Order: sequence, then structure tokens, then C-alpha cells
Amino acid sequence: MTVKIPLRLQGIDLRDAEAYERIPPELEELFWMANGAMSLAVVLSDDREAVAATEAADFARHIAKQMSNVLVAEVYDELVSVSDVATRVGVAPEAVRLWAARKRRASLRPFPTPRQVVGTGSGGKTMNLYAWREVLSWIREILCTDPEEGIEYLSDTQLADLNARLAVIRAERSAWHPIAVKNEQIITDIQQICQETRISFGRASLAGSSGSDIQGQDRKLRVELQ
Repeated sequence: MTVKIPLRLQGIDLRDAEAYERIPPELEELFWMANGAMSLAVVLSDDREAVAATEAADFARHIAKQMSNVLVAEVYDELVSVSDVATRVGVAPEAVRLWAARKRRASLRPFPTPRQVVGTGSGGKTMNLYAWREVLSWIREILCTDPEEGIEYLSDTQLADLNARLAVIRAERSAWHPIAVKNEQIITDIQQICQETRISFGRASLAGSSGSDIQGQDRKLRVELQ
């Protein structure tokens, strides 16, 4: 069994091939991909769901620390249409529509309810979208077939818990960033002060030196500035 946890990213566009160069070696074991305009880092774990969720939170924390301006926004709960389900199962869209309308295969377990309804155009038509992990569970139990053999997803409770942990990580990142910027500015200021001090000291020494001393001090000053 492999637990699959897709993490939706902010601050990186994986449609751009150069974006993959930003991924540090420590995070290359994640599966990085673009799903349309959405960028994902997918955790694939052979551990149980609870342990896999902890691994996903750890990866999210590493992403926040090691990749500038990149954050994990949430667990990506994939939504699919009737046509998507038909393609993945290998049946006609009409068959899935009847399942969704609970006119077939509903005696043992009803088809999952839609998670979202979207408009498809000016004609007033709508399209139902379903959580794929819920549809997959229904297909396995009712149709006794498996479009994603060996893959498991988090439950609603586990997904909500992981999203709460990801929110904490984002809050921590917001606290890290101003401190990091302030520290960089302090370091820059100190370096500038040290350089100015060395220059002032060198010039003062030159002012009180003889000609031969000036040449030696001048060489010393050039070395210090380098």
C-alpha cells in the first residue's frame, strides 16, 4: 500500500522547466508536477496514513525553509467530473451519470455527493465535481475494480488535521521571513562600518607617516581594501 498526498504549492510555477532547478537535493524524493496551472509536490509513502501525514508535514516545513518564497498551501483534494470518472474507470459517461444520480448501483452504497458545482457556460448548465478519493473508494467497494491499484488517500479527518498543521507551518514562515531580512540588513551594516573604519584608520596613519612609511602604509591599505 502506498499513501498518496498531493501538496499544492504557492510561489513556484512548475510549468516552467527552469523552476525545477530550484528544488534542493533533499526534496527530490517528492514527485514534483504541474497539473494545469497548479503546481504540486506529491508525497508517496509506504507507511500508514497517520505516519504519511506526518512525513508530508515535515516535507512542507523543509520546503518553507529551503525554497525561497515557496510554501505548501494545502493538501490538494482532487475534484473530478463525470467524464473524468468515466475515463479512469473505462465506462461510458452515461453509466457514471446514472451512478451519480443514484439510479444504478445505489442499493449497497450511494455514489458520493458532489463537493462542488460549477457553471459550464451561458446556457445555465452546471457540472458536478466529486472528490476523487471518495469516488475511488466507492468504485473499489461497489464495482470491485481498482483504477489506482495500491494507492490510498487520507480520510476527511486526516486531511483536515494535516491542513491545520500546514497552516501552522505557513504562520511560522511568516514569522521567519522578517527576522531573516532584518538579520541580513544588520550584517550588511556591520560590514559597511568595518570597511569604513579600516579606510579611516589607514588614512589617519598615512597623515602622520614619512614618505617611506606612506608607501608601506599605502600598500597595506590596498591589501586591506582587497
